[in-house]
Amino acid sequence: MFGRAGLRKIQYRGITMTVLFTRTGTPYPGRQSDALKFAKARRDAINQKFGLKAKVYVRFGGDVGQVVMIEEFPDLAAVEKVKRGAIASAAAVQFENAPSDVFQKIEETAWLSVDD
Repeated sequence: MFGRAGLRKIQYRGITMTVLFTRTGTPYPGRQSDALKFAKARRDAINQKFGLKAKVYVRFGGDVGQVVMIEEFPDLAAVEKVKRGAIASAAAVQFENAPSDVFQKIEETAWLSVDD
């Protein structure tokens, strides 16, 4: 659905900037396994609906049990397209929201690559 050839990439001073999008969840104490289970289910739903290849990682060191879902996009327009689709899907109850007692905090971040 988001083939790299079909989307315009961001250029800055001749450098193509792809986007690494992360969604990091910090679970409440004792809810680490629930957080990981939810993150994997969310990843599977996002991958299936949008044809992505997002991966889930757990943090080694730092906040115990912190999980992150990571996906690379060709540009910010592709991120926005998926984000809008995910919001619409959540509103239509196609994606389950995380239970309020699992995560203390969820943060989304977009990183622009300068190495491409």
